[in-house]
Amino acid sequence: MAVDQRLIQQCIKGKEKAYYELYKLCFSDLMAVCVRYFRNKEEAAPVLNKAFLRITQNLDKYKPDVPWDRWIKRIMINTIINEYKSQKRNKDFFVPTSFENGSLEFDSYSLNEIKERIDLEHIKSFIHELPATQKEVFNLYAIDGYTHKEIAEMLEIPLGTSKWLLAEARKRLKLMVTKSLNIKTAIAI
Repeated sequence: MAVDQRLIQQCIKGKEKAYYELYKLCFSDLMAVCVRYFRNKEEAAPVLNKAFLRITQNLDKYKPDVPWDRWIKRIMINTIINEYKSQKRNKDFFVPTSFENGSLEFDSYSLNEIKERIDLEHIKSFIHELPATQKEVFNLYAIDGYTHKEIAEMLEIPLGTSKWLLAEARKRLKLMVTKSLNIKTAIAI
């Protein structure tokens, strides 16, 4: 998505109609990031609005040589991380993992069979069922492409903890998929 520099200049001058146009332009891209981190749009909306406020407050710092969508996505993710940090004090950091039958057995199910039985909405709902910190690390690593070092710095956790949280998230997701399919197999995530 490209944004018109005139629109940015109008926002910098404080034109309310320009803010509204910019909001409409950015909303779907920002919400696409938000819904990966929150259970629903109602939870995501306040954080999206905080991010949009940060975007408008920093428009004078935007450099046109940086792709607009990448710039706003970075602000959105940083806002989500800041929100997570502010709420972290009120939540348990680690949630114990409990597997009923120990390790998972493997059968031979093809990827095509799994694709036929589980769609993208199932996967999204599985990710939303992860404990908050595991979901955060999984999204940052697997979807947004951050390294464990970057995640550890952003979330202010040890590097090894980031790796462990990703491994735990993957285990939980595998278990959810296998339970959903009613099979004794795990797929590589």
